[in-house]
Amino acid sequence: MIREAKAEDFPYIKEISELTWEGHDYLAKVFFSWLEDGNFYVIEENRKVVGTAKLTILPCGVGWLEGLRVHPKYRGRGFAKRLHEFMISLANELISVNTLMYATYFKNEASIRLGLKYGFKIFRRFYQMVKEPKTGVRPRTITLKDLPDIDPFPLGWLFLRKCGDTLNWTSKRVNSYAVDDAIFFHPKEPPTSFTLLRYNERTLLRALDGMNYVAREMGRNVNLMIPEDMPHLVKLLRERGFKQWEDGEPDVLIFELKLRPR
Repeated sequence: MIREAKAEDFPYIKEISELTWEGHDYLAKVFFSWLEDGNFYVIEENRKVVGTAKLTILPCGVGWLEGLRVHPKYRGRGFAKRLHEFMISLANELISVNTLMYATYFKNEASIRLGLKYGFKIFRRFYQMVKEPKTGVRPRTITLKDLPDIDPFPLGWLFLRKCGDTLNWTSKRVNSYAVDDAIFFHPKEPPTSFTLLRYNERTLLRALDGMNYVAREMGRNVNLMIPEDMPHLVKLLRERGFKQWEDGEPDVLIFELKLRPR
C-alpha cells in the first residue's frame, strides 16, 4: 500500500535513515519539512512502513524525485520499483510538471537501472569534492540577487534549471555569503553543499576562505559540486586537498525524463 506520509511514520523513517549510507542519510532531518511541503509518500507491508519517496516541485516545470529509500530487510522485493512507478504516475497528473529529474551516486546501480528502465537519460554529471574545513575568513551575509552561471546548478543534491521563478525560489531556501566579490551559498536544510555564483578559478579560490569559515561554524565538511566539463576546477581543488568519494569519473549523475505533452 502506498499512501501519503504522516507524522507518526517518523520512527519508521528514522530507522530506514539510520540504515542508509552507513548512518549518514539526511532523510530523518528533513522529514517534517517534507511533510509540510507535500507529495511525500510511504509504502507499507503489513502496516509497517518499509520505504519512502518524495516529489518536490521545482521551478521551470521540474518535478524532482528524491528520498527513494527501502528498508534493507525489504530490498530486492520490488518496493522501490512500485514507488518509482507511483511517483512517475503522480507527476503525470500534475499540470505544473513537464519534466522529471533526479540525482544519484554513480555506483548506485539499482537507482541507475531503475531510471534507464523508465526512459530517463543521463544529461549532466558532477564531481562531488569534499575536504575537512580549515580556518577561513568570515564572509559577509548577503541576499542572493543573481543565479549561478551553470545550468542546472546544484543546491545540495537538488539541481535547478534556470527560468523566471528560479531566483525567487532559490533565495528563500539558501544562506548566501560573499568574500569580496566572490559569492557562494548553501541550502538551509541538509544535505549541505556549497554552490558558487561564478565558476572560475579566481572566484573559487576567494570563496574557499569563506566556505572554510562557514563549514567550521556548522561542524561540517566543505562540499562542492563541480560540473564534469570544468576539470581545471577539479584539479585546483585536488591540489588543495579536496577528494572525491572515489577518485576518477564524476560521482553524481543527473537523470531527466520529459513527460508526455498535456
